[in-house]
Amino acid sequence: MSTLNKTLEDIFNQIPAVQTRLEALKTEQAPLLEKAESLKVQISEAQAEQKSKLQPLSLQIKDLDTQIAQKKVSISDLEKQMDPLISSLGPLVDSARPESATLRPVYENLDKKNSELQGKNEENSLIKARLGLRDKNAIRNFLLTMLGLIIIVVLVVILLSAAL
Repeated sequence: MSTLNKTLEDIFNQIPAVQTRLEALKTEQAPLLEKAESLKVQISEAQAEQKSKLQPLSLQIKDLDTQIAQKKVSISDLEKQMDPLISSLGPLVDSARPESATLRPVYENLDKKNSELQGKNEENSLIKARLGLRDKNAIRNFLLTMLGLIIIVVLVVILLSAAL
């Protein structure tokens, strides 16, 4: 019990020192809290300023997005209109080529594709001709074989009828 009393007495004696230290810390903390509050105000002002500066840019971006969407729709409409026009021009499309540096690679690619198509068409015609010739040869050979067999059968029948 005496130890407990002594411990309590020591604690009570330390309370004024702790309170003094606490008051000193509060005094030291006050300017820091004021500075932190000042910084919070500056941050909010900077954010508001930044937002006000970015708002016209945001509006400009929205306007540009709207213009892009409108241009895409216009391009799509033009592409839809071009297909019937191109198909109605037929062979004239290939011969009417306006001079343009930007279209030159397209023309070269078109010429390359046309020559490849012409080569494939020629190969196709050649293969068809060869197949037709082979079919005629096969039919002729089949008919000659059948004719030969008929002649042999007729001769065998004549020989058998003569032998009887």
